[in-house]
Amino acid sequence: MPKYLNPAYAEFLDMMLTPTIGFKVHFWKYAQNEVETSIAAAANRVDWAVKDAIKRISRIASDVTKTVPMQHEASRQIYDRLAEHVAKDIAYIRDKADKDAAAARDRAFAPIAADPDKTALYAETRAIFRDMAAKADPSWPVEASRLVKSNRDIAAALNAAPAFNSGLTDDRWSQLIQTAVVEFAPDDAAAMVHAVEVGAEASKIEAGMAKLKAAAYDTAQSNKARETFVDAEAPFAVPPAEAAE
Repeated sequence: MPKYLNPAYAEFLDMMLTPTIGFKVHFWKYAQNEVETSIAAAANRVDWAVKDAIKRISRIASDVTKTVPMQHEASRQIYDRLAEHVAKDIAYIRDKADKDAAAARDRAFAPIAADPDKTALYAETRAIFRDMAAKADPSWPVEASRLVKSNRDIAAALNAAPAFNSGLTDDRWSQLIQTAVVEFAPDDAAAMVHAVEVGAEASKIEAGMAKLKAAAYDTAQSNKARETFVDAEAPFAVPPAEAAE
């Protein structure tokens, strides 16, 4: 008797039941101390629920009281309930990570925010950058990187206007701004990147759930059970009102 309804996924399901490896590989890479407390709690809830569901699916494969279609239908119902349960934590992780990333971004960019009293200085700075870019000096890209790291006003000048105002392409402008952010707010820049990466793990959970769905049941077998199902708990027919007259 097979351990699972879909033996092709036995390795995946067995790995998922290990203490940490399966979940880390297929669902969530972070340890609890590597993310914010509430996010860690949400991921932990997913971990426990997924393992519990897999254990139930495994037991269904050896349930002799059910036909094969009934086994697949029962496993499908377990998966559907799990998906609904896990969706709440996926949404929370993604939303919290997005908010954390936005907050970290605001903090990271604060040091190079524009000062309204320095508008003229910023314009002059951008003019210098345009002139240097027009000369096509091969040493200018390195010097431009040094300058944005050396002075917040220079970084703020570039950040306060579109790339072309400083004679830069959009990609080069973005590189210089990121260089400045890392230089003047390294901790907040790292927090921003970390929050974005944490949010991406929500998509990894969804991918893991998709694989678990394929492992849990066969739709065609489940549909056989649904098409022939008789509800023993359904109420009996009653005569229409006119029949009682």
